Amino acid sequence: MSNPSVFVTTVLASAVEVIEMVIIVVGVGSVRGWRSTWLGAGAGLAVLAVLVLAFGTALGAVPIEALRLVIGSLLLVFGLQWLRKGIGRVSANGLRGMGERTASAAGVPAQGVDWTAFVLSFKGVLLEGLEVAFIVVSFGLAAQALGSALLGAAAAFVVVAAAGRGGRGRDQPWPRWPVSQPVSPTGAATTARLTP
Repeated sequence: MSNPSVFVTTVLASAVEVIEMVIIVVGVGSVRGWRSTWLGAGAGLAVLAVLVLAFGTALGAVPIEALRLVIGSLLLVFGLQWLRKGIGRVSANGLRGMGERTASAAGVPAQGVDWTAFVLSFKGVLLEGLEVAFIVVSFGLAAQALGSALLGAAAAFVVVAAAGRGGRGRDQPWPRWPVSQPVSPTGAATTARLTP
């Protein structure tokens, strides 16, 4: 490993994106079924691999400042869209609906490909994977340590994907009150109200 700091920063930055990828796949698979979800995730990884192999080395010819500007602009635009959608949901519904939700099996085909699950997992894996690729290229080229960045992203993918696979059946949310008690000034009142 030529650059441990690039490895560590790439592991941490890539882990965030891989966590999002795993959450999408586990969420879709839990609700819509696993067969089509795995097909979509596999297709997304295949397309991602082709894109990275085709254009990965070409990104080395792009000046890093221009690449940072483009990536930063895209992340800002996507982030502002998500913020706008989130504000719209909260302003329309308040904080209602933030709790547990149930999903029905209506509309999930019993046989064949569930295209909704396929497309959702495909899109999630491809987009989050492209973000990981941008992280690897940005960190690796900036420090001239592309190998360390690649190893860091691969390590993040293996660790987070294994954790997601292991936690696949544990998709029940934690109760909010034990988590909020240490940081809430009214934690004692919350605990007293919620405990039997």
